[in-house]
Amino acid sequence: MTRIRLKPKGYEKICKLVDERDNGRCIICHTTQGIQHHHVIFRSACGSDLPNNLVCLCNNCHSIYAHGKTSKKWQKRFIEYLNDSKQNEFHEVINKEVNEIIKRYGINEKVRCINE
Repeated sequence: MTRIRLKPKGYEKICKLVDERDNGRCIICHTTQGIQHHHVIFRSACGSDLPNNLVCLCNNCHSIYAHGKTSKKWQKRFIEYLNDSKQNEFHEVINKEVNEIIKRYGINEKVRCINE
C-alpha cells in the first residue's frame, strides 16, 4: 500500500488547506480553540498527509473521539464527512495545488504498514 508523506513545510501547507475546508473549527464541537489535524487513517496504517485523510479536531475531541473507546465508530463518521459532496467539491478545487505540494515536498519512503 502507498501512502503520501510530506516534509514538514508541505504538511503545514496541507494543514492550511484543511483549516480552510473545515473553517478552522473542530468538526465535532465547532470550537476554534486548540485545533489539531487528525489523520483519519493513521500514518501507521498507511494514512497519507493529504486533505482527504485529515480533519480538524480540538484537543478535547481529538482525545475523546479519535483515540478513545469509540474511535472506530468516529473514524467511520470522519470518513463519511470527508466523502460528503461538499468536501469532494473542495478537494477537486484544490487538487492542482495539492499535487504541486506533493511534487515539491513529498518524501519517498518504503513503508510497511500495520494493515498489510
